[in-house]
Amino acid sequence: MSTTSKVTLIANICLILLGFSTFAWGVNITKKNIWIKETYQKTTGTVYDIKTEYNYGAEVAAAMDYLQIEFGLPSGEIIKFTNDYNRENIKHKIGDVLPIYYNPANPKDAYVADYRFLFTTAGVLILMGGVLIIYPGQYVIKYFFDKKNNTQNKKRP
Repeated sequence: MSTTSKVTLIANICLILLGFSTFAWGVNITKKNIWIKETYQKTTGTVYDIKTEYNYGAEVAAAMDYLQIEFGLPSGEIIKFTNDYNRENIKHKIGDVLPIYYNPANPKDAYVADYRFLFTTAGVLILMGGVLIIYPGQYVIKYFFDKKNNTQNKKRP
């Protein structure tokens, strides 16, 4: 076996391991998202303020808008929270009504989201993991089967 084929084999085995971990990460995110979809409640909230923070770490200061949203619980209690930064925050104005998903056990654990995008990240990770398993896996399987066939052919008289 040449050094090049050993290095290629090791690199492909590493890619397969990366593929399995990426695939498992995607499955884990999917399980978490299914749990969120089944347990979180949906309601609507109103943007009551937009907090702007500036990041002076780069040459050009970047403005990051955080939506401050309030929504009511069925009990009548009003919950206020600040949504995570998102580029789409720019398009919202004070007074906009947005869909809110919140944890009934801890209503301050809320966010603005849409279930359409809940599984996008997990789907991409599962797809990438599958590609990283299948493509290099073909080389590894071929390598071991060819090695096995070559060994059997050498033993025959």
